[in-house]
Amino acid sequence: MNRKSFLTTSFSLIGISIWPEAWQKKDYSISILLGKGEPELYNVDIPLLKPVGVAFKEMQKAAKKEGITLEIVSAYRSFERQKSIWNRKYLRNKKRGVSPEENITKIIEYSTLPGTSRHHWGTDVDLIDGSKVREGDVLLTD
Repeated sequence: MNRKSFLTTSFSLIGISIWPEAWQKKDYSISILLGKGEPELYNVDIPLLKPVGVAFKEMQKAAKKEGITLEIVSAYRSFERQKSIWNRKYLRNKKRGVSPEENITKIIEYSTLPGTSRHHWGTDVDLIDGSKVREGDVLLTD
C-alpha cells in the first residue's frame, strides 16, 4: 500500500495521525485545537475533519485491497470527552490506593490531559483490524 500517494502519516503506539496538506494550510482556532469548538467532521462513522476523513477512506480502501479491514475505535474527541476519560481513570486508580504522582504517570502511558490530546484536532485515529474477534480492551497489545 503506497501511503505517500494520498497522505502523510505519523505513527504512535496505538494510533496514527493523518495530516493532509489541506488541513495544514487552514487556520484553526485555539478552541478547536483544544477540543472546545465544533469542528466540521466527515460523518458520524468517520469522526475526523473532512479532509482527514477523505484521506482515511482512501487508506481504508487501499488496506482492503491488501486484505486488511481497518476499523476506527476512536477518532475525534472533545475536551469534555477527554476530561471524562481522564477523571474515570484517575478515580479508578485512586480507589486502588495509587498516589497522585503515580496515578498521573500511569494514566499518561496511554492517555493525555484534556486540552492536549491530538484527538481534539480531528486528525488522530485509533485503528484495529476489524476482521479479528474483539476481547477486552482492543487497544492493548500483547
